[in-house]
Amino acid sequence: MTNNTLNKILLINLSTKSNKLITISDNILYEYIGGRGLGVKLFTSFLSTAAEPYEANNPVVITTGPLTGTSIPGSNKYSLITRSPLTKAICISSGEGFFGVELKHIGLIGLIIIGKASNLSYLLINNQGNAVLKDATLLKGRDNFTSWEILKKWEGDIHALTIGNAGENKVSFASLVYDGEINFTEGGMGAVLGSKLLKAIVIQKGYKGYNDIPIANPLELTKIVESAKNKIKISPVTYSVLSKFNTISFINILNQLGLLSTKNFTQPNTEEIYSLYAEKLYQKNKIRKEICANNYCIVGCGLNKNIQNYKPFQYSPDLKSIWALGINCGIFDIEYITKAYINCTKHGLSPLSTGSVIACAMELINQKIINIADLKFNPTDLIHLIDKIALKESIGKHLSMGAKKFAEANDAPDIAMHVKGMDIPIIDPRGAVGQALGFATANEGASYDTGFMIGMEAFAIPKKIDRFLYNGKADLLVIKQNQNIIEDSLGLCKLTGLAYNNNIEYYAAFLTAVIGKTFNADKLNKSAQKIFDLERIFNLSVGFSSKDDTLPKRFCKEPLNKGLSANKIVNLNKLLENYYYVRKWDSNGCPTLTEEEEKKIYF
Repeated sequence: MTNNTLNKILLINLSTKSNKLITISDNILYEYIGGRGLGVKLFTSFLSTAAEPYEANNPVVITTGPLTGTSIPGSNKYSLITRSPLTKAICISSGEGFFGVELKHIGLIGLIIIGKASNLSYLLINNQGNAVLKDATLLKGRDNFTSWEILKKWEGDIHALTIGNAGENKVSFASLVYDGEINFTEGGMGAVLGSKLLKAIVIQKGYKGYNDIPIANPLELTKIVESAKNKIKISPVTYSVLSKFNTISFINILNQLGLLSTKNFTQPNTEEIYSLYAEKLYQKNKIRKEICANNYCIVGCGLNKNIQNYKPFQYSPDLKSIWALGINCGIFDIEYITKAYINCTKHGLSPLSTGSVIACAMELINQKIINIADLKFNPTDLIHLIDKIALKESIGKHLSMGAKKFAEANDAPDIAMHVKGMDIPIIDPRGAVGQALGFATANEGASYDTGFMIGMEAFAIPKKIDRFLYNGKADLLVIKQNQNIIEDSLGLCKLTGLAYNNNIEYYAAFLTAVIGKTFNADKLNKSAQKIFDLERIFNLSVGFSSKDDTLPKRFCKEPLNKGLSANKIVNLNKLLENYYYVRKWDSNGCPTLTEEEEKKIYF
């Protein structure tokens, strides 16, 4: 694009202990932007045939966005792409912290990791951009807290992505943990690294500030950034709410609207949830804000709490973890929820999938479908079960399959609350039609990270829409899905984006100033559609179909009996036909491609 554009990817082969630089063409960068878009393109193009999740040739792709590490608020994101062992679909995750920023600092826009190490190893990337595979035998069986401390002693000033016991044991929803504290990634990314015998990816520190990142037009970028900061400061959501209470601030409104069901989505919201309201947690626990990366974000939505007995661990659970490990399991004591979250982080387990499979098991017990004496809706059992899942001990071995497979194994598939194998997060679909459609159609399985319709349906961001209305929801969802893909591809935090009122021209202006080539909203939206289609085509190639664009029967046939979402069910058939039409897909949900586009699909 310009001399300011970074375009190098490091390809690392664990089997041969070799690596080489790959140059990404300007055309690919222009077409797929970076971050998620580039990661999806590289992942799909790198496969001659689709690999099973634990096969050595299943790539793990880590890609930064063109805005990652710049002075733009929230520009610390990077994307991780592989094939999920939990869903068998494409696995898409967004990372935070300094890892992506450090990659950009040493002149890389990403990594592609293939192969399998001969023994447990970790990958060290030094500040010259060289990768070395090192022995990690002494880290075998170590949790993420311990591994982080040992790696710092071995390598000095670093950042690291690590897997815990769950990843080593290939628990299907094992996560990655950043710098020993930030637990992220759903879909089993940690298990894929475990299958490659890769305990950690370590990068040496070197980033000094956003001046490290080449900018085509720094004066223009400074002007746009100041405008963006002003928007964030005047937005009551980003600066007054998220900056103080993180995403847990959403609990209040979601509960009032009847969108927080409990006990595996079987019961409507309860007054016990009041004890988890953001203001009460803030007063009780003396939580303070934390910035997840020193890249000039003015929101600082991380929550920092000095947690006894787990020092130096400080991060408090976010909304998704409080819901999954607490509300959905019928547990409302924040201390137990926090301990469960820390235990998930320690072992490297997705809090969402952990809570979901436990809630599923609890319902199976309540319905007398299974009989497990030591499992109830009980907070103490929750903590112990997390250990058993990570180590695959006793009942934990069965739960480690995830809710979908566990329920199927017990001849009760309808008890698992999932889409495409991915657990439904937080929002009861019966109370928000647009978000229900978003869950059903997300390529990675149930996710609100791609298509944050609940922003409009519950929080009036950027405007309030009727959450039970069907007309127009498909059109709005496509707009939101495309926006979220653009944010992921650029390397921007979705929370700061709430202040821009869906104005894609802001993102186009950022990108234009950074790389020196003119972009507009239309161009970015076309790229987002192409990226979403490519994800969809991969899923279709490995056996998914329009039949998987669905919801558990519970949400389509069993209305809640009280609250502001009572007596509602979801009629997906009314939504999907129009959604496919808006996406320009055929009636079976298949993207329609030109011959030239089909030639570009390699898997």
